[in-house]
Amino acid sequence: MLLLGAAAGRTACRLAGQRATLRHGAPAILGRRRAASGLPAAPQVLKTHRHYEGTMFRCSHPSEALGGLEARFSVYVPDAPRPQTSLPYPRGTDGFPVLFYLSGMTCSDENVITKANAQEHCAAEGLIFVAPDTSPRGAGIPGEDDRFDLGTGAGYYLNASEEPWKA
Repeated sequence: MLLLGAAAGRTACRLAGQRATLRHGAPAILGRRRAASGLPAAPQVLKTHRHYEGTMFRCSHPSEALGGLEARFSVYVPDAPRPQTSLPYPRGTDGFPVLFYLSGMTCSDENVITKANAQEHCAAEGLIFVAPDTSPRGAGIPGEDDRFDLGTGAGYYLNASEEPWKA
């Protein structure tokens, strides 16, 4: 479960026992060491911009699950929940609900961010919007970009068990 809460000018989140904060526009993982592989655990902020009374972050991190490939994701964080929201918030929490959006085949995390205008609706409802790139990119497997339905753009398969796609 992911919980994000606004307090003293920062947004804190909890994900499966991990704690992260967004301070000065940059996410940082707290209380976490380097992964066993030596890959940095904290995501790198690639770009940020403000709109719809919130901040949009585009981030990347090396993914152990993808064999060390770079994984990218976008996160929209509204400044504060709006009082006119129609969504029920849990009592006793100052957190925001989180909506995860998984794009379809051949899409990256940027497709929904640039085309669907989800941030405006999330700002109105006080939702955090998370859009991960659902496709592994840059594996260098021969033919990975030859077809739209297999390889780079085909993010609908997981736990591949056959060469050359298995990790």
